[in-house]
Amino acid sequence: MNNLKKSLADAKTAFNSAKSDFQKYQSTSKTIVKDTRIYKNATKDVKNQKKLVASTKKKIVIVTKQYAKAARAKKQSLKKQLDNLKKVYQEQNSALTKLKKKQATAKSKLSKAQSKSLSAQKATQRAILKKAIGATVMAETGGKDVTWITPVNPGSKESYAILWPDSEDFSETVNVNETAVIKHTPINTVTQAGTESISVGGALIGEDGSVPTLVKKFERIRKWAENTAEVSLIGQTSFPHAIISGIDKPHDTYLTNQVPLTITLQKVDWADSNVKKKANSSKNKGKANKKIW
Repeated sequence: MNNLKKSLADAKTAFNSAKSDFQKYQSTSKTIVKDTRIYKNATKDVKNQKKLVASTKKKIVIVTKQYAKAARAKKQSLKKQLDNLKKVYQEQNSALTKLKKKQATAKSKLSKAQSKSLSAQKATQRAILKKAIGATVMAETGGKDVTWITPVNPGSKESYAILWPDSEDFSETVNVNETAVIKHTPINTVTQAGTESISVGGALIGEDGSVPTLVKKFERIRKWAENTAEVSLIGQTSFPHAIISGIDKPHDTYLTNQVPLTITLQKVDWADSNVKKKANSSKNKGKANKKIW
């Protein structure tokens, strides 16, 4: 009963946390609405200004034709009108250039906001899904200590596998240099941490006669291994980021509610690059030599 109460409490906590994540995503959507409105207004201003420029240009063409055909007495007034139109045309073109820059800035800002919102949406959906999976595992196991695996980026609520363990064998290695090193060089500069791995032996367990369903779960684990999917291992020893490096499934036709299984996982870490981009020095400051033929 206590385990069931704990499972219910954990499921409720997961739901509230997921709800909080969704509310955070909604707040990022408000920025999209605001930036979209700004971009639409900027686009509208550019469109209206283009109409003004086109109208003035049309007037210039008409007055230019009139000026060419006019008598000497009327040419002076047409010339003055034509000069004013050209001045207005230049001012309108200048204003159009500024409005286009404003539109480009608004478009860039909107694009960045949309990209940020999409990333936030995916992160939120992933967080909600992972919490839902965690709650499902707790409910399914009654809060008992089990080992389970799920992809770091799960695709559905079924993206998990519960392994009731008989053993968890953890191992860690350090790669120590065995040959001569440069004189006075500290040994730790040629020695590095090796791999951390764990081998979990146990079984996928279900109701009596549920082996076909358990085989499907086993096939899911095989796919994760074949695709080198990044997974999380939760158990007595947990790996937030790991790759399944080995699977061993002995065949037993007499088992009706479980699939024996041993899974080996290797811990993986993300590396931060310390490579700096070289400054572009392609400018040639020298003078070219003149060729004498």
